[in-house]
Amino acid sequence: MGRPKKDDKLQPVLVRFATETLERIDAVAGSNRRAAFIREAVETALTGDSSATEKQGALCVCRAAFMRQAIAAALSAAATSKKPALEK
Repeated sequence: MGRPKKDDKLQPVLVRFATETLERIDAVAGSNRRAAFIREAVETALTGDSSATEKQGALCVCRAAFMRQAIAAALSAAATSKKPALEK
């Protein structure tokens, strides 16, 4: 995943996380890979089980809550997997 290309149309989003969550993301994602990890976690959540995504009313109502859930799921999956969360 990594840094998006300059021609990608991206919109910045402000999301607040608990300090412990950010520490877990950094431990799994590695140095300076936080944004890439978050983007990948959200994309995985959106392209995964569509029925679960449709049930997430939070996606339409509150993007930040959905992102926190997606990242928590990615952290949980990375903690139980022996594979790195992101390919470098």
